Parts: sequence; C-alpha cells; structure tokens
Amino acid sequence: MRNFSGFFGKDSRLVEVFSFLSIGSIATVVHAFIYSQVSINIGMDAIPSNLIAFTFAFFISFTGHYNVTFRTSKQFQSRILTSPSMIKFLIVAITGLLMNTFFVWLLVEQLSFGKIFALIPMLTIVPPLTYLLSKYWAFSSKQV
Repeated sequence: MRNFSGFFGKDSRLVEVFSFLSIGSIATVVHAFIYSQVSINIGMDAIPSNLIAFTFAFFISFTGHYNVTFRTSKQFQSRILTSPSMIKFLIVAITGLLMNTFFVWLLVEQLSFGKIFALIPMLTIVPPLTYLLSKYWAFSSKQV
C-alpha cells in the first residue's frame, strides 16, 4: 500500500486522496466495529464506547497517514513521537472525536435513535473534515 502511483499514474493528488481514504477507511471500520461491539454487544453506554473505539482508530490512522499518506523525509519520520505532526494530528483526531461524540449524544441520548444511527455521521461527515485538517494543517510541509 506504500505506492499507488502505478495505479494512478503520476497524479500525486489522486494517490494522496486514495491513500487517505484507504487508511481512513481502515481506521473508520475499526472505530465502527469496536464501537458497535462495545456499545451494542457488551452493552456499554454509547459515549464511553466511542472513546474506546477512538483510541484504537487514532493509532491506526496516525501511523498510516504519517508513514504513507503525508509522508515526508526519513529524517523527519525518525522523530515520529515528538514531531509537530503528531501533536497536530492528535488535535485533529480529538476534533473528530468531539464531532463523533456530539453526534452520538445528539442522535442516541437526545433524539433516542438506536446506537447504530450514530455511525451515519461518523462515516459521512467527520472523515472529510479530518482530511482537510490533516492535509492543510497537521501534515503540511510547512511546519508552523
């Protein structure tokens, strides 16, 4: 999964978007799976279930995006845990978590929809927003 350029030719934007979607999809599926298993099958409340699922998805997402989607020089990669990108991506991920938690709270706690309905905005609204924040801020080549 490291190089999609053979599939997309030389269009690096398509490669980046496909990589983001692939890694984000894996992290989202893990998030949705853990959320549904913990909240529905185990019976834990929806919000703590979402926090547990977020934790697993964060590490998958950061590792994949750092090393594949928005990769930079090897020297920069060697400082993965202390890089400005990790701190910024954590902020992006927490923003995504807050959005997910808001949708869980609104749909499940306030509107009394089934827990499964919280997955709709988790899968359709939050990922595009986190892509934009990741690309143009967290993993920007212009580290501010």
